[in-house]
Amino acid sequence: MKINKIFAFMLGMGLFVSSVFSQTSKPLSDLQDGVKEFSASLVKSLPFNAAIGLNWSDAYIGKVFPSLPPHFGIGVSAGMTSMKMDAFKKVLDVFDAGALGSLGDLPFMPLPAYAAEARVGGIFLPFDLGFKFGILPENSLPLGDVKLSYTLLGASLRIAPLELLLSGNPLLLVLPNISVGFGVNYLSGGIGDIAIGQNMSFSFGQNNTLELSQPKLGLSWETTALDFTLQASKSLLIITPYIGVGVSSAKSKAGYGVTTKMKYNSNDVNADSLEKELADAGLDIDVGTDGFESIIEKRGVVSVRAFGGLSFNIAVIRIDLTGMFNFTDQNWGVSLGTRFQL
Repeated sequence: MKINKIFAFMLGMGLFVSSVFSQTSKPLSDLQDGVKEFSASLVKSLPFNAAIGLNWSDAYIGKVFPSLPPHFGIGVSAGMTSMKMDAFKKVLDVFDAGALGSLGDLPFMPLPAYAAEARVGGIFLPFDLGFKFGILPENSLPLGDVKLSYTLLGASLRIAPLELLLSGNPLLLVLPNISVGFGVNYLSGGIGDIAIGQNMSFSFGQNNTLELSQPKLGLSWETTALDFTLQASKSLLIITPYIGVGVSSAKSKAGYGVTTKMKYNSNDVNADSLEKELADAGLDIDVGTDGFESIIEKRGVVSVRAFGGLSFNIAVIRIDLTGMFNFTDQNWGVSLGTRFQL
């Protein structure tokens, strides 16, 4: 299945952990430092990844009424954005980076995304509305005991100012289409129930040891981003080149969770007491009866991106190829989409 290929790398991001945990106790602070760096980088990359989808070549698709034919479209798209592999270095040091083999030599970590999408033109006024969604419920793929989840939702409103100001003017036949857009994107995902060994332990504070039995790892991420765009396009026979810029402001969070039976200094664990001990050691970790987690949240994360590409127009079928570059963290992205459009 195509979806399996899209998410195979995401799965690999978690599965490597199963073979790399050492039986030797390691400082829990090393894990937290690594996860902080991983989460901080992912939080910057999530709004960029959530921008995949609805990158249609036409800056404005036209009105649905009054118009013959009415203008609307429906299609699918898939792509990926990059995240610098440096964000994983401290985590890999804790878990033995050499176990990744050639994966650890990659200069970036790809974050895939996919969506079904639709646009419909405005009524009387020159605007269009777009919607996208991509959902992958847990246990929907044959991945053994590992649980993989993914949700992408988004909506956008684009207004064509030249169509509004120059309605009926023949200049519109030669000028490019220009749109100003506003949208909201929501992205969440995770990899869970990754078996990471029979036993392992971490040390913290003054000779304290946290022992884990048959632990399972989970990685999770989420973002909600407000997105503003400015786009220009021009249809030239069977191709439509386009270029644009987007600005996102997001609330994002990312982190990990470990499900396990725990022993604290060889004794049964009291969750509240252990969480206080960890806090006293400067470790921001939430402890429950069945494990612990650390999630980092950031608000007001602003990113600026450029995007552009072209579509091939074959009758009522469009095939879009889009490239994106995030100026905020120097990451990039690509997407490929196809749609029916009138």
